Amino acid sequence: DETSENVASEEVSGINKSIAYVDIRSNAYNLVLGLYRDSNKVNDGTNAIGLLQRMVDAGNQSPEERKGVPLPTEQSFEYTIMSLANMSNAEKAIQEAGRLIQLMQDQSDLQTSVSVYNAYITVCNRQLHGKSQLHDKALEILDEMTERGKTNPKASPDPETLALVMKACSLSEHDDHARVIATASRLFSSLEEREPSETSASALTDRAYYYMMKCVDAHHATDEIDDPSGKKDRIEELFSEACQRGLCSASVLEMFRKSVSEEEYTITVGKGRLADKWIANIKGPRALYTDGSRGGAGKHARRKGKSTSDWAKKKKEVDDRRGQQRKDKKAKKFFKKKMNVAN
Repeated sequence: DETSENVASEEVSGINKSIAYVDIRSNAYNLVLGLYRDSNKVNDGTNAIGLLQRMVDAGNQSPEERKGVPLPTEQSFEYTIMSLANMSNAEKAIQEAGRLIQLMQDQSDLQTSVSVYNAYITVCNRQLHGKSQLHDKALEILDEMTERGKTNPKASPDPETLALVMKACSLSEHDDHARVIATASRLFSSLEEREPSETSASALTDRAYYYMMKCVDAHHATDEIDDPSGKKDRIEELFSEACQRGLCSASVLEMFRKSVSEEEYTITVGKGRLADKWIANIKGPRALYTDGSRGGAGKHARRKGKSTSDWAKKKKEVDDRRGQQRKDKKAKKFFKKKMNVAN
């Protein structure tokens, strides 16, 4: 009857108001945690942990006892872990990040997610920058995600995860350079395999290309035995691929520029504005001109010197010339060796 319908409507309305109230509370607490995440103050990581703990403790209390404190969400844990990046004690920060991952797993109404694990790797990259253990720690987290993803797909590594581990490879001053470059190459290949074509950019990002180039620059062998031009050739190859996929960010462009001579740089990219298709899919810092800038006084909208139509031709000419130089060098070394034996 009409009375029953009104009562039911009021009950539903009351439930919706309660849900909205809880959402507002959660958003308010997460907003504060987000401020701690974005803060550069070393103590805000501790403050974030304290606030998150209040939310966790609320889960063990009745609604009346909580006094308006909401239960934590996935975002609550992600923001709190990210806030540890600025802690002054690196060892404590990483220990706390691992503890928070476990704490989230202990919550009956939450499952660990890829965003929370990615935050964990981000903290490691910040706190272990330049340390040899960064490579192994990032791999340890990646392996944990892969294993947990078998029962919880939300925790499976995504392209951002692989890019972050590649970043760890580039930042780690590990003694086993071959192992580090092999790890980064394996992850990069995994992203390449997800691409439907040589020009797509659905899994690969400009950051992935930058970290791979940086890793090659830091860890690729450069001695005579291991081919002295190998590092340079690989960076040029990566740059060429990044441009084809529209992923030539300011960082990718700068890494390429550091790896070649000024003449080679000009031959490859020309002068003036970068081709639109080179920068079509960038998510990171963007450069619009070949000098790495976004424009300014004296800049022209039109592109000069380097046309995109003849890039492949000029790139092949450069590659052929370098290939011949390597052959000439090997022939010279062979002839010198023969002369030494004869003498």
